[in-house]
Amino acid sequence: LDLSTGYGYFPYLCNVLGHKAEGTDLTQSQNNLYERITKKLNVKVKPLKIKKFKSFSFNQKYDVITSFMICFNQHKNPELWHIDEWDFFLKNINEFLNKNGFLVLSFNAESIEEPVNIDLLNHFISKGAKVEKNLVTFPKSSLIN
Repeated sequence: LDLSTGYGYFPYLCNVLGHKAEGTDLTQSQNNLYERITKKLNVKVKPLKIKKFKSFSFNQKYDVITSFMICFNQHKNPELWHIDEWDFFLKNINEFLNKNGFLVLSFNAESIEEPVNIDLLNHFISKGAKVEKNLVTFPKSSLIN
């Protein structure tokens, strides 16, 4: 499952390689370029708006949940998510990962000086995440801490 999939390129590539992948994104409209492209790529996209401290639900569990170039965290906004918002999100996501599943997050640079908040990355590491620049990988086991 690719959260905030945009054009759906990642689920498309996963499907081409023989996996079963789908995405989520904001509610679509007929004139939305993202929707037109995901339809052309034959990528299933569920409507979902991710908000801080708001739970969401899926009808199934996934082996891998991804989100690349994240904007749902109030990207480039003074209300950028902090540790509490991320912990709420991670706890919610945990419910939808299979036993050996994992979560992969790729962050947009928030500034030239500090592309991703160092305190947030250190918090993720303390929870068991692997961090490589703007890419953070959580095994399911680390999301329950």
